[in-house]
Amino acid sequence: MRTDFKSVFIDTALFIYLLEDHSDFGIKSENFFSFCNRNRIAMHTGIITYMEFCVKPYKYNNLELIENFYY
Repeated sequence: MRTDFKSVFIDTALFIYLLEDHSDFGIKSENFFSFCNRNRIAMHTGIITYMEFCVKPYKYNNLELIENFYY
């Protein structure tokens, strides 16, 4: 598959779907990340995305999920 883009900004939902293994979108988000890696597409996100992602794991004291965000 050919892409015309070289970089992409990733918002909060995609990380949540991936790291929480969402039943509908977990595999799709994993495929997206894999596609970007294979095609050397730069992936970017921001501090606001990280902060939004951390709300629920901090609320439920799921620090492991927050650590997984970095990997």
